[in-house]
Amino acid sequence: MGIAVGTAPSVKVGQAVTSASAKEHFPGSTIAGGVDMQQMQTLGRAVASIAHDFANTLTGIRLYSDLLFDRLDSSDPRRKHADEIRFACHYGASLIKSLLGFARCRDAEPQIICLNGVLEGLTGLLRRLISENIELEIACASDLSNVLAGPVEMQEVILNLALNARDAMPAGGRLRVSTSNLQVTRWLTERNPDIHPGPYVLLEVTDSGVGMNAETRAHLFEPFFTTKGNSGNGVGMTIVHDIVSSVGGAIEVISEVGAGTTVRVLFPALKCQARMPVARADATSVLCGSEKLLLIEDNNALRESLAVSLRQSGYSVVAAANGEEAILAATEGLREFDLVVTDLTMPGMDGNEVVRRLRRLSPTLPVLYTSGYDATPNSAEEKTAFLAKPFSMQELTHKIRELLDEGPLSQPLNLGSKIEPQEYKHVSTGSKYNRTA
Repeated sequence: MGIAVGTAPSVKVGQAVTSASAKEHFPGSTIAGGVDMQQMQTLGRAVASIAHDFANTLTGIRLYSDLLFDRLDSSDPRRKHADEIRFACHYGASLIKSLLGFARCRDAEPQIICLNGVLEGLTGLLRRLISENIELEIACASDLSNVLAGPVEMQEVILNLALNARDAMPAGGRLRVSTSNLQVTRWLTERNPDIHPGPYVLLEVTDSGVGMNAETRAHLFEPFFTTKGNSGNGVGMTIVHDIVSSVGGAIEVISEVGAGTTVRVLFPALKCQARMPVARADATSVLCGSEKLLLIEDNNALRESLAVSLRQSGYSVVAAANGEEAILAATEGLREFDLVVTDLTMPGMDGNEVVRRLRRLSPTLPVLYTSGYDATPNSAEEKTAFLAKPFSMQELTHKIRELLDEGPLSQPLNLGSKIEPQEYKHVSTGSKYNRTA
């Protein structure tokens, strides 16, 4: 497929271009213009709150689906159903990452990556997300240059563009996703001063769908703008705009009604080699043990699913609905806890304050923070880890074992005579074994 960037040039995302000037200088295309920062911050706070509630719900669904998948025999057809639920949760988790990235304005440290690796890692997911009546073509340049960007953010760009293309082809069609190197010339930069001459990596997504009229193109990157009615949320293309802007890239949209759509995204190219894998593989097994855990979670349904899942993995669990209950369990219950799993953001006493009080009793008590918000704990002490919601049972138990297997605690939480927990008993205290998921 020929690259027509020279005849319909791109402009760096973030440049203030009015709809009128875009139509005048770039007929048939839409240029992503600037978005008011105060409006974006307000939207960001609302999005973060929605993502938090979504993450709590999705975590509970994922944990129960993991339990079902593990308990069903491989020949049981219901096991495939459980796996489909897990897949849906995996996709939902990527949506939450998109929402949180939108809310925080993409301040994560970028990496040197190759878009081919990102695209190849998503190919299976793309084939499952698009309709069976859509033909998918992936074309990657063999000599593609690297870019400086976040791997997760690049996945979000590709997924959002592909899903938009899918929705534009309700009766089926053809979707092509390609990568290539592009040398931007001085002639192109003269028409677009925010684009500098030099090498770029071009990501191109083309569909044979219904296309867009001029009015739709003019509003394409506005937050919550959608032509899909109740089935659309209007944040996908805004997220793409946000990501591309954060890495100094450019977007061009070529579309006409009845003629399909092509979205071209330019990223400044690097000559150095990628220094790490594009994505980390998920843990494939549940790591079990018999230690005693204090679980603190204010969401009732999620607290129950966490407790059930951890007990199923062999742990003894005392569950608390808030910080006050947790402190009471530690002091009046005369418990010995090997590790604390606590939500970071809770009404009243938050996770940081709960841990501060518990560590007055045991300074080396391991703590695993969880949160559906884009937040990190205040504590920088050892034996502290963070796990973003939603997460799977595999991810949760791997993180727990990482904390517990660092070594014996020098000051265990011991406020009285030992009481043997009744929730779950394991044959060998501190033992660990794998259960394939």
